[in-house]
Amino acid sequence: SNPKNSVSREMKLLSAGAAAHAAAAILLASSACTPPAVAISQPMRQAVLEVADAAYPVVASVRADAAGPFAVQAAALFAAASPLEVARTAEKLSDALLSIPPERLDAAAASWKSAYADVARSSSCNVPLPPTDALRVAASAWDAAAASADPASVAAAARVARPLLSAVVRNEEAICLPPLPAFETAALATADALASADPAALSAASRQARAALGSVPRAQAMSAMPQMQQQATRLSDLRSRQRLKAAIRGVGEARAEQARREAEAAAPKRCFTMSCYDYSLDTGKGRGGIEGYYRPLPDV
Repeated sequence: SNPKNSVSREMKLLSAGAAAHAAAAILLASSACTPPAVAISQPMRQAVLEVADAAYPVVASVRADAAGPFAVQAAALFAAASPLEVARTAEKLSDALLSIPPERLDAAAASWKSAYADVARSSSCNVPLPPTDALRVAASAWDAAAASADPASVAAAARVARPLLSAVVRNEEAICLPPLPAFETAALATADALASADPAALSAASRQARAALGSVPRAQAMSAMPQMQQQATRLSDLRSRQRLKAAIRGVGEARAEQARREAEAAAPKRCFTMSCYDYSLDTGKGRGGIEGYYRPLPDV
């Protein structure tokens, strides 16, 4: 089959699944600096659970009359971005996704499939799909960008992502949400998968995504963003939004603490006649020179 047609179909499927995976995407992005093949720490796991718990009522409360205008504006911004920058972003995201070990992705997909095991298409399906107009604009913009993208790379990433996307239960109008405990478990599995991705590939994808956003004409961006911010306030109540923001900040703090502990664990040792000391890689106060090498004896 034609790789570009395959990519286009996967992009449309990705657009349809975006609402249900909004909370999971927050978790993934928040874990972007976790070193490869290292399990996330217990504080990070707790922070991820708090985000999932806070995101669940926000996603569950989304209604079509509020989400529709937001999706239309987002699609218009996507269409206004440089096709070349969009294509480069797709390639960088593909590189990041393909850097995740298959067994981690399989575990995440299995967790989402299990989460949806008892969800019927006629129940709990209240997260509206993006309106047809928004999907049409986004698909047209992707078709323009696809000419500049490496179809083999993007198609390979789409094939890898397919099990995750196909796990989502939806009907013609909306996406279903699994029960909260299952949602939290699947969110943790997703965070674990991203933790095994190549940090350099994730950083490159993040930088390129910012470049694509920056390619939107300034006047259009400045006009659309205030409207989208106002529309976002209609997606859920203020208390729920504030709780989610606080939980996301908690993930950032947990990530920074994990990085600090990992840096300390990797620090070189300096050994003397009587003992060894650990030093972090910086040479700040107490870390280098005489002050770092010798410490005063305790009072006796």
